[in-house]
Amino acid sequence: MINKDINERIINIFVNELHANKDDIKFIMKHEGGMSNLTYLFSVNNKKYAVHYTEKNGLRFVNRDYELSALNVTKNNPFVQKCVYFDKENLDLRIYEYIDGTSLNSLDYKNYIKEVSNSFKSFHQMNKFDYDYKPFDYLTKMENEVHKDDLNELYNESKNVLLTKRSQLINRELYPCHNDAQPSNLVLSDDGKVYIIDLEFAANNDYLYDIATFGNLEFKYSILLLNEYKKNHSKDELLYLILWRTFINMQWYLVAKEKYHLGYNEILNLDFNDIGYFFLNKNRELIDLIKNDKILEYEKEVLKNG
Repeated sequence: MINKDINERIINIFVNELHANKDDIKFIMKHEGGMSNLTYLFSVNNKKYAVHYTEKNGLRFVNRDYELSALNVTKNNPFVQKCVYFDKENLDLRIYEYIDGTSLNSLDYKNYIKEVSNSFKSFHQMNKFDYDYKPFDYLTKMENEVHKDDLNELYNESKNVLLTKRSQLINRELYPCHNDAQPSNLVLSDDGKVYIIDLEFAANNDYLYDIATFGNLEFKYSILLLNEYKKNHSKDELLYLILWRTFINMQWYLVAKEKYHLGYNEILNLDFNDIGYFFLNKNRELIDLIKNDKILEYEKEVLKNG
């Protein structure tokens, strides 16, 4: 269900900001899942809207300046979900047009690689946003937020591997990027188009970062996407893709550990301690690929087996 005060606030926004008739507004359901937001589905005159609410502590994990900049640039992009209301004072509530379709995380991704590539290319070819993502600065900030004991041996080994290529990674050309383009933030619409949703982390970055985030649960999908997005990529680009995935696993680990310490297990009904180690442990295979120079063999195997 929905908290009474939040429900009343949302109804007032629909009435006062979006000029809806109160009698036409209906709460439909609360969506389960989501690691930052509570998401509610409403209808107004049978038109559906997704309402994202972020509780106070959750705002420390996102940058609303990034999101506002991205929403301005992407407002005419046919592959991006449209925002109709953004609370610029409290920064905790946004209302989007609902996309009738299926979240890609509940489908077999490899059947939609071409559609995902088309959506990503459209996103990356837009005018630049007002902000750069600066991944390593974000990582340092998160390291300072967690308990020192959380920076364990595998985390430090991952970081040492990254630092050997840090200058190459941060000096790559920047494009408008989503920076959290995992399948749960992609929706296959009923007309077969993949929409990009939730721009909380959108800022300029290496386009390979977005391709790396697509392999959030299984890295092989990043490999498949790279080969659709840029068939003639170099070995260095493949290496950078693996390094960014290593980075993202570290980042998710830190975010999950902080949420665990803040008591988010109860708020979102998820075990963030397990989630953190789920991502960090994926780096064992990636580090081995890099250290043993097996990245081309790994790519070849993925492309063979799909």
